[in-house]
Amino acid sequence: MQTMQANLSEPAMPDTQALNLADLERLAMAIRLKDQPHEIFRAVHEVAAEAIGFSLLTIMSYDAQHHEVERVYTNMPAVYPLGGRKKKQGTAWAKQILQDLKPFRAATSQGIREAFDDHAVMTGMGLGSILNIPIAYDGVCIGTMNLTHKEGWYTSRHETIGLVIGAFLAPALLKQNMKFSADAAHS
Repeated sequence: MQTMQANLSEPAMPDTQALNLADLERLAMAIRLKDQPHEIFRAVHEVAAEAIGFSLLTIMSYDAQHHEVERVYTNMPAVYPLGGRKKKQGTAWAKQILQDLKPFRAATSQGIREAFDDHAVMTGMGLGSILNIPIAYDGVCIGTMNLTHKEGWYTSRHETIGLVIGAFLAPALLKQNMKFSADAAHS
């Protein structure tokens, strides 16, 4: 089976640091703190900035019952506000990320245009590459971590690093998804 990945040349590793034990300790300690999910989102933001790099970072929870993602974290709330929801069904991207649990990476603005309805917003901000990391628990996608940067930024190594960092989001996204289920039951 071929994975949907757009325009995948492997550039030299950009100016980022390797993920190290101190980063994992920072993430592990952040999960233990009060004020969740803010603390784990903040820690993931810091570690991902150093180890992967991005201009735009969003974290989405995934409601599989309604095939929707909802933005629960963003570093650019004026452009991508919290609570924004998108239907995600019937696309190659949705199959790869939400069903097959495989990262998606587009190295060029053309790859972004082919995969995302809001491509004009991203490319208008000078963003030309994207890395989407599925966050999974018990074999099911519960959300995504989405990093966007200048063209040619992301490599296959970033996918691996993203999967490790993203795993620390699972408790927060599980809790968020339970809240969605409870809210839907009361609607």
